[in-house]
Amino acid sequence: MFFTNKGLTFSKKLKDEFVTYGGIDYGIGIDFGDIYILSVGITSANNNNDLVYIGKCVNFAVGIANRLSKPNCLGISEAIYSNLESDKIFCEKNNEHVNMWSKYKFKWKYDEVEIYRTNYLWSIS
Repeated sequence: MFFTNKGLTFSKKLKDEFVTYGGIDYGIGIDFGDIYILSVGITSANNNNDLVYIGKCVNFAVGIANRLSKPNCLGISEAIYSNLESDKIFCEKNNEHVNMWSKYKFKWKYDEVEIYRTNYLWSIS
């Protein structure tokens, strides 16, 4: 037996496991800025190093993601929002021009910051 949840298909056995843990909830945070990538670990013939991503935008994207939950699973910074094309900001719903993003404020380090979050889905082309 299979069921579908937001495009993901799970077997009945996995469904029972998710019931135990209360289902799947996630957040995706996106920001823009400089990122430094470091290769860390012990160098070996297997090229077994890990990559570590460092930068304000990495930390801020994680901060955004940690504050998101269903139904608003996608959040973006002001820097990303201000660079979106209008067809990624607005849609037609019931013959009205609707902003797909809602503003959301939260405390980040010492400041209150504003991000945008959405529950709209669109395909990647």
